[in-house]
Amino acid sequence: MWHLLPRCGAPLFAILLITVSISASIPSAALAQEAEEGRIASIQLVGLGRVAEAEILARMRIRVGDLYQASNLDAEYQRLWSTGDFLFIHPWEAERRADGIHVSIRFEEKQKIVQVRLSGMEALSRNSTKEALSTREGQLLDPVALRADHEEILRKYHEAGFLFAELDHKVESRPGGVAVIFRIQEGARIRIRSIGLPGATSFGRGVLLDQIKVRERSWFLGIPNGGKLRRDVLLVDVEALRRFYLRKGFFDAQVALGTIRFSDDREWVDVTFDVQEGPRYRVKSIEFAVDGRRVFPEGELTGKITISPGDFWDGDIITADTATIERLYSDKAYIDAKAVAVPNYDLSGNDVTLRFEVHEGEKIFIEEVKIRGNEETRDKVIRRELTFYPGEEFRS
Repeated sequence: MWHLLPRCGAPLFAILLITVSISASIPSAALAQEAEEGRIASIQLVGLGRVAEAEILARMRIRVGDLYQASNLDAEYQRLWSTGDFLFIHPWEAERRADGIHVSIRFEEKQKIVQVRLSGMEALSRNSTKEALSTREGQLLDPVALRADHEEILRKYHEAGFLFAELDHKVESRPGGVAVIFRIQEGARIRIRSIGLPGATSFGRGVLLDQIKVRERSWFLGIPNGGKLRRDVLLVDVEALRRFYLRKGFFDAQVALGTIRFSDDREWVDVTFDVQEGPRYRVKSIEFAVDGRRVFPEGELTGKITISPGDFWDGDIITADTATIERLYSDKAYIDAKAVAVPNYDLSGNDVTLRFEVHEGEKIFIEEVKIRGNEETRDKVIRRELTFYPGEEFRS
């Protein structure tokens, strides 16, 4: 722009140069950005039908005439998406024209559900099934919720014993929205005919069946009972059997789901749990590790428990013995005392040392006795009937 300056003496040129320099520093950063990016000349919303354009514009914080800033549009995009009204919002587009920036946003709306139909459902209750679904009449169609409902219906069929049930769904246009149709092929209800426990020799069949949830199909007075087949329950039962063997001292036991054999008509199934028991461990010796004042001598603690050296490890008996030890301390006002039974394995053989780890805690005393809720009887009358008083040991 030097050629626009008038020709004059050096002093005048210096004055003009200073004036131009000062003027160039006056515009703010916002004005510079406006000069670079421009202002919004229009906002066009494309793809709306169910939701009115005026409603969306009222929600938006940007307006025609505002300075165009990409960060503001990004924030607007997030606000619109959080409303839950839209299936998809395409990236906004901005076009620079002579009169400013023209912004365009294209939407794909969620459709209103006007009907939910369960086609082919006979074995299950339609009403209770619909109540368990997120896809409901009057709600907006959500593909994620629809897939979850698909899995929920299948889960209900599997739980009811229809292991081979098949399901698909489709969405059809209807006046005012869409219809969601779940199409079901139920197949036959499968029942458990038999439960095999090969390898299980140390316990009776009835004892092991009491540890699991699946049951063989049976009849009582002509009424069918049990026999549902659910794979998730079978896997839980595998773990239940394994824990039972561990509790009974079979520390190397392994349990796995064996063969599942269906009948030709797919109405009956024979289930097998494969068991490798391994050796049962014995208690070689018993010791006590006491953290505290050692309120009881070890001999007294030993005399209170029922398991003895030479016995097979039995978690049920040991759990009862642990409770006995804690109760012994509680009766002496050590109500926070805790006992834990820990097996210590030998490097060889099938013997373990049973170690009771006892944390005694502190003795607890009664600081105050409060009586509440006595509307007709005076405190002193009730206190006369008490057998404990402030300052005494608190014994359970």
